[in-house]
Amino acid sequence: TNKYAEGYPDKRYYGGCEFVDVAEKLAQERICKLFDCSFANVQPHSGAQANQAVMMALVQPGET
Repeated sequence: TNKYAEGYPDKRYYGGCEFVDVAEKLAQERICKLFDCSFANVQPHSGAQANQAVMMALVQPGET
């Protein structure tokens, strides 16, 4: 089945997102430390942006 992680950590609309919550909280903590701020939203605006972020992280230039 498809799983969605809509909402914010610990306040998701669907169950089964515990690992997503852990990853998102870790990203928020790291961004806040990097930019010396108290809050950061690390969620992409769309699924296409999320997919592109993963591809950019995993694929080297020139690979297909």
